[in-house]
Amino acid sequence: MVFAGTGVWKSKRGTPLLTCRRVFINDEQYGYNVRDELISADEVSYAYDDIGVHAPTSVSEVGNRTIAEGKTYVANNLNQYTAIDDFTPQYDDDGNQTLIKTETGVWSVVYNAENRPVRWTQGDTVITMAFDRLGRRVDYQETRDGQVVTHFRFVYDNFLCVQRLNADNGNAVRTEFVWDPTEPIATRPLVMRAKNWDLNLFYTHDGNKNVSEVFYHALQNSIAAHYDYAPFGAVSP
Repeated sequence: MVFAGTGVWKSKRGTPLLTCRRVFINDEQYGYNVRDELISADEVSYAYDDIGVHAPTSVSEVGNRTIAEGKTYVANNLNQYTAIDDFTPQYDDDGNQTLIKTETGVWSVVYNAENRPVRWTQGDTVITMAFDRLGRRVDYQETRDGQVVTHFRFVYDNFLCVQRLNADNGNAVRTEFVWDPTEPIATRPLVMRAKNWDLNLFYTHDGNKNVSEVFYHALQNSIAAHYDYAPFGAVSP
């Protein structure tokens, strides 16, 4: 890993910030400004507004993203994005985003009194969720055209999900998860037992606790998947 200064960045007032830096990791290059905000990654660029309030009536500029991966972002004085390209997010009085655009489309979202999303709606698809007093999601149901297509309940050991139950089949165990008992806080999965397929999946991990391989057992003894990761945790192609 090599760090190198590549120039001076200026604030909106025109005052120099500090020399920015670039990081070279293998064949990939990442650029950062003085606030350690990512401003470039290979052929993708990012930009942010400045830190600090410039006037009593101005937007409090705290480093909100303004450009990222070809998209333009606009933020209000509550640091909420009011425009992402041609999409206009919406928020409730508590600041929760109620209109969200994802890879699966635009969703309307309702939150409970603890600001947890409990209802997602897109056309005739409705997803509802329930949480216990510790904030753990214990129920998930998806309906389409009024018909239930998925309904799961979840069982926890503290905050680790250990079972997923099929609520439409008498709460039969559908999936079980075994976690590394030697690391109770920053733990990692070791085994996933898919009861409906009579299949066990075993996990191995790299030094950062990312899953590196998934092995089949029972139906076929082979590697189900292998994963490599970019420096920021994204799965490499």
